[in-house]
Amino acid sequence: MQCSSSLASCNKLVERVNKSIDRLRKFRSALITAAVTGQIDVNEWSRRGHSDAKLDAIAKEMEA
Repeated sequence: MQCSSSLASCNKLVERVNKSIDRLRKFRSALITAAVTGQIDVNEWSRRGHSDAKLDAIAKEMEA
């Protein structure tokens, strides 16, 4: 049985997306660790209005 071209493309895309998700999770973990250990100044980021609320929303969506 032979894979269709579009199915193979779809599988490659899914693999790339999963790798990206894994990298983003690692980045988020490293960012949280840096904030907790004082390697970055979280107060400066909060004054700029940045937060990880979007990351939390993405994480909840991925768990569903």
